This record gives sequence, C-alpha cells and structure tokens, in this order.
Amino acid sequence: MPHASFRKRVNDLGEIVQYWYMNQEATFEITYKTAKEANHAYRALSEQGSDLKVYVKGESLDYREEQRARRPAFHVQISLPRRLCTGTAFVHLPDQASFNRVAGRLPLAVPLDNTTVTIHRDKKVPCQLYITGLPPTVSQSTLSGLIRESLSADVKSVGLVRQAAYNTAPENLRTLGDAVQEVFDEELGECCPKLVLNVPRPEDYVEKGWMSFEDPVRAQGACTLLKGSTVTVNHSGDGRSATLPMAIHILMEDTLCFPRSFFEAIQGRIEDEFRRQEGLRQEDNFKCDATPCGDAVHVKLKANNLSDFHKAVHLFNKLLLGPDVPRVDGRVCPERITEVLKAVAPGGGIFVYRKSGESRLVGDAQLIQSASDMLKRHTNAWAEQLVNQLRKVRLDARLTNDAEGRCPICREPPSTAQEDGASTSGHRLELCGHWHCGACLLLALKRAPLPLACFEKGCASPWAIADITHVTGNNHELLSDLARRSFEGSVAADSEGRWLPCPTPECPFALGSKRDAEAQGVHVIGDVHVCPGCTNAVCFRCQSLYHYGISCTTFKDFMCPNGANDKSWLSKDPGMRALCPSCKVRLERNANKKVGACWSCRRLFCWRCHRSFEDDAAAARGHRKQYCQLALPLGSDTCCIM
Repeated sequence: MPHASFRKRVNDLGEIVQYWYMNQEATFEITYKTAKEANHAYRALSEQGSDLKVYVKGESLDYREEQRARRPAFHVQISLPRRLCTGTAFVHLPDQASFNRVAGRLPLAVPLDNTTVTIHRDKKVPCQLYITGLPPTVSQSTLSGLIRESLSADVKSVGLVRQAAYNTAPENLRTLGDAVQEVFDEELGECCPKLVLNVPRPEDYVEKGWMSFEDPVRAQGACTLLKGSTVTVNHSGDGRSATLPMAIHILMEDTLCFPRSFFEAIQGRIEDEFRRQEGLRQEDNFKCDATPCGDAVHVKLKANNLSDFHKAVHLFNKLLLGPDVPRVDGRVCPERITEVLKAVAPGGGIFVYRKSGESRLVGDAQLIQSASDMLKRHTNAWAEQLVNQLRKVRLDARLTNDAEGRCPICREPPSTAQEDGASTSGHRLELCGHWHCGACLLLALKRAPLPLACFEKGCASPWAIADITHVTGNNHELLSDLARRSFEGSVAADSEGRWLPCPTPECPFALGSKRDAEAQGVHVIGDVHVCPGCTNAVCFRCQSLYHYGISCTTFKDFMCPNGANDKSWLSKDPGMRALCPSCKVRLERNANKKVGACWSCRRLFCWRCHRSFEDDAAAARGHRKQYCQLALPLGSDTCCIM
C-alpha cells in the first residue's frame, strides 16, 4: 500500500495525535486521541487482509486484556448440599473418659430441625457414637453443636454417611442454577448479575457457584437478608425433590497499585492501623498483602465483609486527602523540598504528594513535622537573603542602557564565549524576533512557568512551535517532559472542573469531565472507574480512591472536619437517609426496598417503621409482606411510632 494511501486510511479511522515513521524498520507508530478510536483502528487494520502487521505497543495490549477480564470487587459464593446425608452419622469423642461420661445416658432422643434424632453408643468402635434419623441436609458443624449442647461433650470428628458419588446431569444443573437465580432476582430485580454455577465432580459434597456485584452495598444487604434461604429442586435426578439450604459467603478483593516510594513512606502507619483494626463480628476476616513489582507496590486487599474493606481503602484516602495532611508552601520549588527531605529523612519516610497544583507531605508523622518546620524556616531565611542581596546588587549601567541584542535573561551578547568554551549561540523567537542565548532558552523550557513566552521587558510574546523545535532539537525526552508539565499545569489551573485528576500518587492521568469516560480508556464497572494510568479503582468526582459503601456527598462530609452533623445530614433527605439502629453509621437508601441491612454491621431493619431485626433474616423476610406504620426519620431526636 502506498504511504499516501496508508496515511489517508489511518486518518479515516480516528483523530491522530502522534504519527511516527521509522524508515529503517519500515514501520509506523500511531497514537490516537482516544482508546475507543485506537481499539477501532486496531481491529480495522488487523482485518486488512494484506501483508500489514498490526501490534499494540508496550503494555497496552496486556492492560486491555486485563481490564476486559476484570470483575467487580464484591463476590458471593453460593454453596448448596449435593451428596445428601442418608440419615446416619458417626461422632468420635476425644478420649475414653469423655465417652464414659455420656455412655450411661444413651440412647438419647433429641430434637433437630423440626425432627427427632437418636444418639446411640457404638459398641464396635471405642469412643464412638452414631446418630440416626438425621435430615438429608444436616451439616457436620450442626452435629458438633448438637453433641456439645445435648451431652456437654467435646467432639473430635464427625463423619456423615452420604449418598454415593454420582454425575450431575446438565439439565439438573441448569434447574438448580435457575432456582438460585430466581431467589436473587426476586430480591435485587433487574440489576442482579448472573450466577455462574460450577460443574461438580462426582465425589463433590456441595454445589458451588459465584456471582460478582457492581453495587457492594445492595449486594451485602441482599446476602444478609437471604441468609438461611432455601431452594427446592429435583436434586439427584431420581424424580424426588429436595429443599436445600443456601450457604452464602462474601469475598471482597481488589488490588491497589502505588509507587514504591509512597508505600515505603506510609508502610509503618498502615501496619499499625491494620493491627488495631478489629472486625465488628467474630467471623469477620481481613487480609492485606503488599508485593513489590519494580518501582511499584501492589497492595491486595481481601475481606469477607464490606465494612473492613471500606475501612482499609478509607485509610489510604485519609493518608492522601485528609484535612490533617500537611501542605507545602507553593512558593518553595521542588528541588528545595527534596533537599530538605533528604536532610530530615535520609532513609526515606516522607513522600511528596503533588496533585492539583499543591504539594502535601505523607508518611511518618514525626518526620513530617520536622520537615514542615524546616521548610518554614528555609522559606523565611530564603526571603530575607533575597531582600538583602537585592539591596547590595549594583547594576552595570552599560548593560542596562545597551540591552539591544543581549539575552534578556543573562544579559550576555551573542559573541561572548562561556568559561567552558561553549558557544552562546542562541535563537531569535519567531513571533517577536528577540534574541535569547541557547542555555537560557533550554533552562526556560525546563523550568519556566507555562505558557512559555519571551523574557524581553514589555514583550511576553508566546513561543511558536518552531521555537520549541529549535530548543529541543526534537529530543523525545524534552518534548515529553514539556507535554507533561503543560498538561499538569492545565489541570492544576482548571477552575471549571474540566479535568478530574486521578488521586493515585504519580499517576499522570486526568479524566476530561465533558467527554465519555470509556472513550478515554477508563474501564467502568458500575459506579467504579478503573484508571488507565494506574489501574486503581477510583472516584474521579471526589478525586479519591473509590469509597466503597457511601455516596460522594457522604464521603465529602466524612472527609471534611466541619462536615454536616448527623441531624443536618438526615434533614437533607429524610426519606432516603438514616442512622443504623445498632452502630449509628450513616445509611443511604439506594433501592425502593422496605427491609434493608446496614452496610457496616449487617444488622437488618425496616426503613418504614424502623423495627430492628438484628440478625434474624427469616423475620426480616417475613416482615416485607406485613403492614407497618410509617415512623419518623430514623436517627432524629423525636421518638418513632412503632
């Protein structure tokens, strides 16, 4: 294909922002404005059918494949009994003494799940009991509790006599999946995800399936309410139906990616906080693993409840965005900040977090206090030194009066040679014609405030593209650094909300608020946006890591030290806001459901009459169809009508 035809073809596929031709390799490197255009061009060129070979440069392809397979953070495992109990079980006691203490009371009939079972003495095996009359869906943990309660004896092991191994027919598996799906659909409606039911092996005791939810609050509420629910299916293909209890297990997991220097600065505080963090319930479990990966650290968070997961992510948000995070005086240049930090913490422990035109110090509290004090002293001393120097400076009248043709920065003429022998050959700016020496132009390109302009007094003409090309010599590193500074400056100076920067330290990505997020390479999962620069789940509206469990409004109130108190917060939307009757956390009603669950403590209550059901899911499910009186806003100072 001729080059002209190829250029026309790739331009027709989208708006190109960078176009390189490598003559020796006979290859083109093309950068499109949006990820959507790049994806379209990649597919179209791949299907060209000629000798054209198309590749995605660097890690872009891996990133796209990873995001395509990425799931929401909230997962639910549903387990149902498969090889049912035949009615008999064997219980082994720890020793002969334990056996002798209970032997005289056997056989013993005890109630279990609306039936009566009998505990017998096993005369053939020492220290062993056997139980008959068990229901088909009984579990080992239930039997252990039964023995402890009825005989006051410890249990070493429990063995159920189950059905023989069998293969589950595909139609039976579909029937089971449909029955479980119907239960969740009834609770969640159209937003319910699809159940993925695993194909069991013949010897498996349980059926297992997974669901991944985009809304963790609604998901945990539904799982809490459906606790202990049952499904009725034709279980083993023998024509008989069975009522199976569902066991629901929650897993929240996600991975955050941070610069290694940032994580090393906060690692001590993170470890201390996680050691102190305790779950609201005995069964609560939380785990955090940090894995170095080059210059980054991947922090994997796992929890079996939304509350612990939310606390962990909120800790990172507080370290980055909290009101007590010290700000650095904007007049102090980055080099000076680096010098001070090296003096205060030569081994690390402080990270400079630069976002939205300001710098913050993150890390060890004592080191940060020392660095802040030193920076204040340095700023005051530097200002005094500058004033004293200006008083002593004597200007050469000849240089002042004869300024024409001299560099307006260093006041050197074009013909003067530097001490190291380098030429001071410079460049006349395209738009105004004023001459600047090459060294000063290069320094201005690297350090001067943007936009770049002429330094001649009273001129301030902007640089043209030709000026930038001359100074950089088309050096890719210089051009990239200038583009980065220009973009960061635009984001920092934005007062109209056009740009929403990613909150992750050292991530350069900023979302254009007026354009489609997915067209900019952002992977969207419900309300969660996955940043294409750092792959973290973020909230661009709040410019924070995604705040699982609460809305943007509540998150901002929570982060602000002078945020709304509970009473004023409730009054803004009394029908859709409440305080949890048990733990007093702020709750927001995100669905038209009568009975809900607190996302923090998982206690059940009625939004209408404010009756609390604690952990009684069966009573809460029954209350959904009962009439109840409308109460006053939950959490208000006035008593409720019950």
